[in-house]
Amino acid sequence: MLCLVSPEAAVPTDHPIRSIRAIADRALDSMSRRFDRMYAETGRPSVPPERLLKGQVLMALYSIRSERQLCEQLQYNLLYRWFLGMDMMEPAFDATTYSRNRERLMAHEVVAQHQTRRRSAIDERTTRHVGYSISQQVRRRIEQVFGWAKTVAGFRRTR
Repeated sequence: MLCLVSPEAAVPTDHPIRSIRAIADRALDSMSRRFDRMYAETGRPSVPPERLLKGQVLMALYSIRSERQLCEQLQYNLLYRWFLGMDMMEPAFDATTYSRNRERLMAHEVVAQHQTRRRSAIDERTTRHVGYSISQQVRRRIEQVFGWAKTVAGFRRTR
């Protein structure tokens, strides 16, 4: 059976994720020059930083508990493929490659502090201290525990 389906056609026009994608695209477009400077022209292809960050948004919105699960769901979930700008023939990311690229991207300060003409909520008065970088490293571990408690341990049901 041959069926031609585009992810664009599969996502309803009134779905709330459409407005979230537009906001994410605008924010990431303003950072694209900076992303281009971070990545080399040669070498193995990596996961585009825009897709890494949009993948993190999907994980937060849909309570996806791991990057491995996100990569697995990209094989069949049209909404996720559409949000990341992937076509139907494009293979899903390898989970290990995705995780390593995300860790490398998070090591760059461009993600921690968005520096353009608009004012960031996190300015230099905060980021200049050693404690800020330490708290960013610890924050991820804390968020993982709470994410696990909400998705796996059923803590979300204790409202």
